[in-house]
Amino acid sequence: MENVLIFGGTGFIGSNLAEAFINSSYNVIVFDKEKNNYKDSQLIWEKIKFIQGDAKDFAEVEKIFETNNIDIVIHLIDTNIARTSHETFIKNLEMNLVFNLKLVDIIVKHNIKKFVYFSSGGSVYGNNGSVFNNEKDDVNPIIYSGWVKISIEKYIQTSHFISGLNYLIVRPSNPYGKYQNYMRKQGVITAIFNNIMSNKNVEIWGDGSIVRDYIYIDDLCDAIIKLIKKDKWNEIYNIGSGVGTSINGILDLIRNVTKEKINVVYLPSEKVDIPVNIFDISKIKSRTDWEIRTLLKEGLEKYWEWFKNK
Repeated sequence: MENVLIFGGTGFIGSNLAEAFINSSYNVIVFDKEKNNYKDSQLIWEKIKFIQGDAKDFAEVEKIFETNNIDIVIHLIDTNIARTSHETFIKNLEMNLVFNLKLVDIIVKHNIKKFVYFSSGGSVYGNNGSVFNNEKDDVNPIIYSGWVKISIEKYIQTSHFISGLNYLIVRPSNPYGKYQNYMRKQGVITAIFNNIMSNKNVEIWGDGSIVRDYIYIDDLCDAIIKLIKKDKWNEIYNIGSGVGTSINGILDLIRNVTKEKINVVYLPSEKVDIPVNIFDISKIKSRTDWEIRTLLKEGLEKYWEWFKNK
């Protein structure tokens, strides 16, 4: 049974992924600043070894590798703010970029051969002229966080060439589902649900026509585990639904699912709002037996039921 270490394992994706690994018969160690406090997950989290700490404390990180037999590392910590200013980006460059490079160096030092890095499909492709983004398409980020993600991707690939680090770089689209934190502005779906529950207007930047690719969190976790089990290392993979939906389309679906009235306020669009970003997922489908199991309306229904109870 392999031992999986998840950096950032109590966040939205990390919590779901930790549970998925447990259900797939892996031993799981989670390293994060805070515990997962969701009551509906406690039975599974009793099986997970939790280490509380700050990944920027590299001595503490070293100790984890020295005292645990780690086979696979999942890196989910994201210190970037998507729409940060140039001044903030420069000020926090060491935290955003240098931290990640040092973490990769520690993983290489301890001879970890299986490393999964969560990049970003939304920010790395940017304004590349493509609507249906393939892994071979140009990356042309128009926000600073995308530039950081690409830099880390390249550093990981260099580490593979020099030190033999086996990696998976995954570029997820827009995941949604249980444990998504509305307080941290994680996604338009969560924001809409929260505003419905709070009887607030839903603010949309632009006219609602921008199109994105949305994936239910269970399907994202399933894709990661299938890639690992199939040993599909040293590649970049898009993970999305392969289907585009406009924000207005999301609003219509949510009205249908929740049976609630949604008051929408349209605000001026921003420069960083790319009109269309849909993922070509043919690569992962050709390398594994992974398929999308949860269509958008079904995923929204599942998420809404969970959200209402929280």
